[in-house]
Amino acid sequence: MLSSSAARNDPYGVMAASGDSASGDGMLDGILAALESGIATTTSGTPVGGGSKALSRLARPGDACPECRCALQISGIEYECPACHEVFEAADIQDVLPNSTPEMPGSASLRGRLRIVGPEAGWFQPDMDRTNPGESSEQQKKLTYAELLCFNKEYESRGGNPFPKDVLRDVAENYNIIQRDAVKRSMMKRGILAALVFHACISRGFTRARAEAAEFAKLPNHGIARGDDFLRSIDEDRGLDIDMNKDRLRPHIITTFAHLDLAEQRHEPLREAVAAIVKIAKDKSIGFRSVMRSKVAATTAEVLRRKKMDITPLDISAKCRIRIHTIRRFLDELEAFHSHFEDTYRAYGLEASRIGADATSMV
Repeated sequence: MLSSSAARNDPYGVMAASGDSASGDGMLDGILAALESGIATTTSGTPVGGGSKALSRLARPGDACPECRCALQISGIEYECPACHEVFEAADIQDVLPNSTPEMPGSASLRGRLRIVGPEAGWFQPDMDRTNPGESSEQQKKLTYAELLCFNKEYESRGGNPFPKDVLRDVAENYNIIQRDAVKRSMMKRGILAALVFHACISRGFTRARAEAAEFAKLPNHGIARGDDFLRSIDEDRGLDIDMNKDRLRPHIITTFAHLDLAEQRHEPLREAVAAIVKIAKDKSIGFRSVMRSKVAATTAEVLRRKKMDITPLDISAKCRIRIHTIRRFLDELEAFHSHFEDTYRAYGLEASRIGADATSMV
């Protein structure tokens, strides 16, 4: 839980997840509400990870996976965890049999994945996934959102900063569009979800590191490249609400200032100064080997120093989790090409004199 002062300095939801919750009726809505409220028991009242059900691998409606705490889903005549894909036997077969009516053939809770068993099942399963008419688009979206909430809770339990829930809803919406034409499983699905999370944050006006998105989706080697490649291969008319080429300068600046507790409106001129300096460096190919995140962090350090604020490059390195030598490298570029930025310093009321290499390297 953030302090009140930290909360005031985080209007963009960078430092903590939003606290709103889902609403609606039906079993899936109840599961989502339980996940969002942080309930540590199953919806049937069984404590997560305890009781005889987990030991006997039997499950009833509303139970959760004892390992990853995700609500179990009906798959055929079994229960399956959407995160780890562990399968549990139904304690009562009547719980998973369809209750047909003329208006709705088959139980709504049975509209899940149909699994092919037997020899060469893996060869035919993808075709079954693509042609299964029983799983509605709205239910798919809810199941994806529930899975993302599970990932978020696990990521937070491992010490990560949870992602805002509005970002997770954006990801569920976009992945639902992808599911209409392509069903992905296992690590490929996680790679796509991680890439969607990364770009959804940028669309919301802030940034999170690719390594954070990869850790959130439990990807090995901190890589989301395969997910990025898949998103870039999708036709633009597919309807995805993401822009892979969106300018990341402003989101990086907002995120950096939020980490430094400088998110108030009165610091907007400083953010504008950082943006102007980084744009000049980009136009003149100054420090072209540095990535955008490093440029913003180093330029922020330079602007705050010239504004005589008591925040050092080491402070920025620690709070923004960026290596100090990457900050120093771009600071050296700013000093070496000082004449290109001198007028901009003056325009934003900053100290404009050359400070020398020794002062630049001070932390």
